[in-house]
Amino acid sequence: MVGRDVTDRVRMQQRLVTADRLSSLALLAAGVAHEINNPLAYALGSIENARRSLQGAPPDATQALDALGTALEGIDRVRSIVRDFGMLSRADERSVQVVDVRTVLDSTLTLAGKEIEGRARVVRDYRPVPEVRMNVARLGQVFLNL
Repeated sequence: MVGRDVTDRVRMQQRLVTADRLSSLALLAAGVAHEINNPLAYALGSIENARRSLQGAPPDATQALDALGTALEGIDRVRSIVRDFGMLSRADERSVQVVDVRTVLDSTLTLAGKEIEGRARVVRDYRPVPEVRMNVARLGQVFLNL
C-alpha cells in the first residue's frame, strides 16, 4: 500500500480558487464602478445647475435649495463609495504610489461599514505615521480581509 500526502496540493488549489474569485470580483467592481459613475455624473451636473439657477431666487425657493443641497450630499456619498469600491478593483502590481495608510484604512472601513456594523464596534484611534510607497488596492484588500 502506497499513500501520498496531498494536503499541500489541496491547500494550493484552494488558494488558486480564492485568487480567481478575487480577480473576478475586482473585474466586476471595476465594471460596476464605471457603470455607476456615468449616470452619477449626469445627476450631479443637473443638480448643481438647478442649484445655481435658484441662487438669488425669492425666499420661498429656500426649501428647494435645501433639497438640492441634500441631494448633492447624497450624490457625493455615492461617488465616494464608488471611488472606494473602484480602489479595490485596481490591483495592478505596477500601480505603486505614496499614500497615507490611514486614508486607505478609512476607505476600506467605509466599504465594510454595513458588514461590520452588527458584528463589531470600530474605534479609530490613529497615530501619526509616515506615508508609504505601495499598491493602494492591495493594501485595501488586506484591510478588507482583516
